[in-house]
Amino acid sequence: MRPEIKPKYLIILSTALFCARADAEQAQIEAWGIGEVVVRGQRNTPKESGDNYTVKGSTSATKLDLKLKETPQSISTFTRQQMQDQNLQDLDSVLQEAPGITVLQDSITGMGEAQFYSRGFPVENYQIDGVIGNKELMGGSRFVGAQDTFLYDRIEIIRGSTGMATGVGDPSASVNFVRKRPRGKNTGQFNLKYGSWNDKRVEFDQNFVIHPTLRGRFIATWGDGNSFIDRVRRHSNTFYGTLDWSPTDKDQINIGIGRQYRGTFGAPRKGLMRYSRVYGTDGAEGSEWVDARNLPAGFNNSAVWAYNKTLHTNFFAEYKHQFNKHLKLQASYTSTRTQNKSLYGDMGTTGYAPAYNAASYEWGREGHDDHTRAFDIMLDGRFKLFNQDQQVLAGFGGIRNVQREDYYPSSIPAEDFYVYNALPPSDGNLNHRYLNEAIPLDYWNNGDYPMLGNSIAFTAPIGPANIRYGARKEREDQYGPYFAIKFKPAERFTFILGGRRLHWKRKGGTKWENPGANKSGRREFDGNQSGKGINQSSFSGQRLGDVGKVDKFVPYGGLIVELAPDINAYASYTGIARTNNTLKTRNALKNGGGYLPPITGNSKEVGIKGGLWQDRLNFSLAYFSMTQKGYPSFMPTGLRCYKWEFNADSGENECKDGEYEYDASKGYTSRGWDINVAGRLTPKWKVQAGFVKLKIDRPFQNAASSFNDFGEDLNLEYDGTYTAPDKTFKFFTSYNLTPKFTVGAGMTRSSGIKPKDWAQTYVDGKKNRVEKPKPLWQPAYSLFNIMARYKIGKNAAVAANVGNLGNKRYYTNARSNFYGKPRHASVSLQMKW
Repeated sequence: MRPEIKPKYLIILSTALFCARADAEQAQIEAWGIGEVVVRGQRNTPKESGDNYTVKGSTSATKLDLKLKETPQSISTFTRQQMQDQNLQDLDSVLQEAPGITVLQDSITGMGEAQFYSRGFPVENYQIDGVIGNKELMGGSRFVGAQDTFLYDRIEIIRGSTGMATGVGDPSASVNFVRKRPRGKNTGQFNLKYGSWNDKRVEFDQNFVIHPTLRGRFIATWGDGNSFIDRVRRHSNTFYGTLDWSPTDKDQINIGIGRQYRGTFGAPRKGLMRYSRVYGTDGAEGSEWVDARNLPAGFNNSAVWAYNKTLHTNFFAEYKHQFNKHLKLQASYTSTRTQNKSLYGDMGTTGYAPAYNAASYEWGREGHDDHTRAFDIMLDGRFKLFNQDQQVLAGFGGIRNVQREDYYPSSIPAEDFYVYNALPPSDGNLNHRYLNEAIPLDYWNNGDYPMLGNSIAFTAPIGPANIRYGARKEREDQYGPYFAIKFKPAERFTFILGGRRLHWKRKGGTKWENPGANKSGRREFDGNQSGKGINQSSFSGQRLGDVGKVDKFVPYGGLIVELAPDINAYASYTGIARTNNTLKTRNALKNGGGYLPPITGNSKEVGIKGGLWQDRLNFSLAYFSMTQKGYPSFMPTGLRCYKWEFNADSGENECKDGEYEYDASKGYTSRGWDINVAGRLTPKWKVQAGFVKLKIDRPFQNAASSFNDFGEDLNLEYDGTYTAPDKTFKFFTSYNLTPKFTVGAGMTRSSGIKPKDWAQTYVDGKKNRVEKPKPLWQPAYSLFNIMARYKIGKNAAVAANVGNLGNKRYYTNARSNFYGKPRHASVSLQMKW
């Protein structure tokens, strides 16, 4: 007979989880020596990652319970132990250390947008505990990189197409966040950290065993500090609580809530234009090129009043039922809401010419409110056939994202930086004739620059008035069934077969209002707050737009052959699909009507994998080829006009509202080698290392692109300034010199990167490429980091980390003068019980 749960225990736990004191806010994780705990029905995938730099198995790629050496794709796992050893506090820092991943940042984490790339394609797919997700589920492009890693036991990166597990996307990678769950013991951890630029952080993690059938966990973090960029201030706090209840021997229920807040003040959204050109008197391009690369890394081109505040909340629930030892049901649900408010004023993002006392200036206010809900229901069966273990699973999953964005008066600089009637620097100012495109630097005053009114957009100030003149609402739905089979006809052969039916749809529209009609900033969508039934009438003043659909089956197949007891050879094919999104039209129209068909992609991979010493050390060597087909042509092939107006000056009709039409064209192909090693070389020595060599074939585009490449003339979101490094090497290792003293060291190496060609044209029938100036290139660079930890008692230790040991200057994106972190250090006190 199972013991009864008394109400007082529920009261105690609820109080601990949701009313914990603010001074008990933050904890790091990972105790030094926690072994794997295996969940019922999961023979290979651990509940916790332990003290290694790898895990035995994962379900992230196929949903099947496979060892890493049985999974026919490249996988890297960042365990709690490695994230603690390297002091990796957010997703940005984790992916900067992840093999084969490139991180591009417009500004510091939490302010500007962050883009992640794998094998040359953008990473848009995310999972949380294996539930299908997207970037919006994790907070959007400005918050996903700021996700606090202290909430997670491990982060898994699956490189290649992941359409079976994650749905629509690119053949790049997916990132799976594995939450911390309650343990079966009353354990806890408390960490204090202090680092460069007055960076302070507190971490708290406590497990509660209220009853043999009821367990809980509460996690909190708090952070405050400045930045290597002058005048920037940052603040963050996080809370997370979860309950795990087993009402019977066959049932398990897990629920939880989380809240993350991050505020960044006085930081730019983008850095200075690295290399600006000045136009002459007649508007034609002059010979003057302005180089801004010699400014200090801490130079701040933001107004002092700028800020970005994000609140990310989530709720999740999971139910598992074990029918018998062969059959299990699992149902999961997660809901997130991301609210963001920002005010920005950035100088010099499209042009910076101090010799002419001029710089571009963009300013504005933004407001976002996104709701994302995802679910997954799966039936998992295991049985014996041919005297071998087999597994079959089938499920249904989906995700709905509703995005709401407020439009405020703002100023966006022209794509090119114009300085008309430019006089030599010795002649003083430019007669103030450039003020339509720029501001005089005399007035910048280190960011103490007033908020401006916009003479174009209703003369409304962007500051205290908080006047909204429009709003946009967009809904994206994705759902479909899936299945996966692990078939083992003989001891040394394993086949993996599976697929997902994709049903993806996007709807949206824009509503315009009279200026000042809604000063509170509250969103009013004609009562249509739920996101259901979005239609033309819901957004008066503009036609329904931005509609896209994908309805496609995505296959998955793999073969694993055992070469030796610990070594396998494998081959795999994985598919994926995405819409023909463009920056100008969101979904590309084709000639004659309708939308272009979805872009299809696939990954093919062959290699060797191994799991040595009972899978404590995993390694892989792979050759991959990834392809996407069906891109819209680089240049429009026609124009569909919705509104014509007669121009009396020209005597011709002009299109005032229309969309471009495109043809489908050849897509991209990337191929290369991927080598990865992770785990224990000896009981005292752990390592995580990866090398990727990449070659990308892009279709030749007979057109000129803009110099600045903001993407307005580009078709796909990532077909801009980004080109992947062709070689990357990332490495970290730690060694226990004594039972008390541990040291570690690591490096990341990236080959040089040059931006997309300025123009591609045919000359005498031959392809001619015009490259951008070398100052816009990113030279090859290496970063080094070290760590040390010393146990000062059974349950306490002190640690120190130094990043960018050589104080290397490097760019974090391909167009601006924004640098990565200079040399930085931190010390911490780590306690456990």
